[in-house]
Amino acid sequence: MYYFALASLILLILLMYDDVFFDWFSIFYRLIFNKNKFTYKNFYKDIASKPPKLLAFVIGAWREDDVLEEVVTNLIRSQIYLRSMYHIFLGVYPNDPPTLAVANRLAQRFDNVHVVINCKNGGTSKAQNINWVISQIKEYEKTTGWRFCGITIHDSEDVVSPYELLFTSYLYDTQKALQFPVYPLVPFPRFKNFFSHLTTNTYADEFAENHFYTMSSRFILKGFVPSAGTGFAVRRDVLDSFDDELLPSNSLTEDYRLSLTMFERGIQFMYVLLKLPFIRGKTKQKRATHAYIATRSMFPNSYKAAVRQKTRWICGITLQSVKFTDIFQRNKNINLISRYLIYKDMKGYFANLASFLPFLLFTLIALGNFVEFIPRLYIEDGDILHILFFIAVALGVHKQTMRAIGLWKFYGARSIFFSLLFPPIVPIRFVYGIIINTHATIRAIKQFFTPKPKETPAEREQREHEQQREQKERKEQILTSYPVGTEEKSLAEKKELVQNIDEFAAKQQELKELAWDKTDHTFLPENVLKRFHAMYGVLLVLQGHTTEEDLSKVLEKKPDDQLIGSYLLEKKFIKYRTHLHVMAMLKNILYIEFEDFSEFNLPQFAKKFDRFFLEAMIAVPILLDGSKYIFLINDSSPNDAQTMLRQYYKIDMRVVFDSRNVILGLIKKMYTTKSRNLPCIAMQFFYENKITYEQLLLVKNWSYKTKKDELSIMHEMGLVQRSDVDFREYTA
Repeated sequence: MYYFALASLILLILLMYDDVFFDWFSIFYRLIFNKNKFTYKNFYKDIASKPPKLLAFVIGAWREDDVLEEVVTNLIRSQIYLRSMYHIFLGVYPNDPPTLAVANRLAQRFDNVHVVINCKNGGTSKAQNINWVISQIKEYEKTTGWRFCGITIHDSEDVVSPYELLFTSYLYDTQKALQFPVYPLVPFPRFKNFFSHLTTNTYADEFAENHFYTMSSRFILKGFVPSAGTGFAVRRDVLDSFDDELLPSNSLTEDYRLSLTMFERGIQFMYVLLKLPFIRGKTKQKRATHAYIATRSMFPNSYKAAVRQKTRWICGITLQSVKFTDIFQRNKNINLISRYLIYKDMKGYFANLASFLPFLLFTLIALGNFVEFIPRLYIEDGDILHILFFIAVALGVHKQTMRAIGLWKFYGARSIFFSLLFPPIVPIRFVYGIIINTHATIRAIKQFFTPKPKETPAEREQREHEQQREQKERKEQILTSYPVGTEEKSLAEKKELVQNIDEFAAKQQELKELAWDKTDHTFLPENVLKRFHAMYGVLLVLQGHTTEEDLSKVLEKKPDDQLIGSYLLEKKFIKYRTHLHVMAMLKNILYIEFEDFSEFNLPQFAKKFDRFFLEAMIAVPILLDGSKYIFLINDSSPNDAQTMLRQYYKIDMRVVFDSRNVILGLIKKMYTTKSRNLPCIAMQFFYENKITYEQLLLVKNWSYKTKKDELSIMHEMGLVQRSDVDFREYTA
């Protein structure tokens, strides 16, 4: 027993002491060198001069029909980034009809959602799915003439921050890859739900520690930052450098391998640990607190599912994605701190096994006092075990302190009690998490080192026959439909797509295919999701209209039943146009900032619409997009203005925001001036169906704000790919 205790304590200390050194080194580095850290206060100083970029949003889905529709609907409803500037591509499989049906419904409901049907039957690996989607995004670009500035990848059960795409667009100017924090969605901790959500809360403990402090320390120290597999974005130039395969298809943790490969090429993921003021409108809490821009995800809540998922993580990261030789590879981009971080990741499975030893030792010592066949442990005064014991305790206290800080920042002080102090000394949640990790580590080692049975010639022939049959069926399906969007394609375009499938499938066959080891998920009710939507006060501060401190002071006397916007207008704290701008962002409606409407042929609508009716509705048509009328409206318009216009005139319509005075002035102009056609360059692109109405108005907004020409704005936004020479036809 003595030597077992000695060996256990020595092993534990050897595996933990470097973590303590790393933590304290990063603390001192932050205090000395990282004084000008990135905060949201830096954001609004530059955002006014940078138009939004066209972004691609990728979600891979295999048997996710239970959650996909709710996830995508919430994503679109909650984002403050305008829909026309991001497009969601859903990667689904032809042999998954329920998920495919959900994806098709979403594509019919939302113009910026596209269905990408895989070239193979599911489930393949997540990497293969995402890679195929990316290849189809490039095909989609050929048909539209657009160029996405980057891709964002999320899982099909994520609750995405409403501010994520806004910051992604902004940070692409200086960063090539971004990783936003990820932390589990867990219920408010109470005694009555402690055991029912015990497994999920172990994820919360670990992610709070790693994603609040460890990941940010890696980035600040200019070290290797691994991707979390979701909530990460890659800029277009990086995407193009990987040809057809961004994610390695032969890895269980393709995200980790991708980030390591990028770092070897000199590209570091920026870890965006950014907190925003958290200001509510109709609650008793009026002062500003803080919340982080992060991805909230659903994680397993059963022991079996947690062990299975962590087995994949451990096997993929510590056993498959990195090797011991990677620490000593000759690469000028791998600095000393990164070599240590690779070692730190590799030792994960040793640490998981060693962390269980103290509890095994404690149990044996306790049982030794009651069970005769278990030897007792006798320690004499001055024995080295005393010293080792206190060192191990000190290291453990440090680790728990770092975890407590992360829990406090992400989940609040109540979670610290249930995680680390219930009960004291041997907290249930902490011990349970160690048991899960130990079991997963043993399972991962067994799975990795157990030789797999060789494929017989007959089995290989059958597999190849099945693959050829699936590929033939997929080609026939392509010739009668198109996977991206609902556009009709020519026969030549479809045959070209079929050829792409052949090439892609052949390349995938060269790799060792891995099945998608997915985890089943559920999603949150709508009333809970609203908590993660954008808030009026946050947007007011983000846009630079006020400061967090000034807003907190003025809200101290706000009645609980009054909305923030109306209260601030009443106190003349903000201007009316500022209020309109923020309200438009909350409703995800474009707010018109330019003032010159001379290029819009307003008189063409005079015969269709009654002047007095429009004045009563405080609405005016400015564009005709196919059969859809584009109206300017205002928050002072009647609540049922859109319904009345649709029913009375039997029209389909979309709306954008502008001030009351501008709308009434344009109504008058519509009936008092003659028709004329003076289309601007952006308007010509709109008439040729190369950009949408919202993109047209955005271009005019930013041309007005930045004083740049419209072609430059469209190129910066990713709406055109042509060279300056090709623009002559529009500038003549």
